[in-house]
Amino acid sequence: MTRTPTSTGVRVAPVVPADRSPEQRRLLESVRGDDAANVFATLAAHPKLFEAWLPFCLYLLRCPDFSARHREMVILRTAWRCGAEYEWDHHVRFALRSGLSLDEIQALAETSGAEWADEEGALLDAVDELHSQHTLSNETWTRLAAFLDTEQLIALPMLVGQYTLLAGTLNALGVATDANVATDTNWTE
Repeated sequence: MTRTPTSTGVRVAPVVPADRSPEQRRLLESVRGDDAANVFATLAAHPKLFEAWLPFCLYLLRCPDFSARHREMVILRTAWRCGAEYEWDHHVRFALRSGLSLDEIQALAETSGAEWADEEGALLDAVDELHSQHTLSNETWTRLAAFLDTEQLIALPMLVGQYTLLAGTLNALGVATDANVATDTNWTE
């Protein structure tokens, strides 16, 4: 699989453990402390914003409103549409653990050719519409409303929106894929 690189080089470096303030250390405790991923260690450079954003991020990272499979499909499709290498590289591992196959993960980067169940196709169409139009068509809404409850209908655009926001932030700041993930992304070869 080939993607158009979005890397700008690192513009804002992760705050290394030795340089973290007591507030940054406190904030990073819930995301593995000194071993926090680059996304968290970088965004902790703005402690007040990081503190406000983190609970929202962690809720949607685990998004209990959807199965792990459906959540990771939505996140990966969003990452792909946004050219978010960091998100893609990290969430491929989560997607594999959630039961998606390599072929299904590859298909999330395609615009056609995949045979998805009706519900999964509706979720992916929703991601595509939210990305391109920032809303859902009546047709897609009706398809989603046939199997999602009200809370899920609210959570879906929030999930897409969170990962779109994060994609833009990570791409703009040049946050590099963590070394332990970068060495584990040969699944596409």
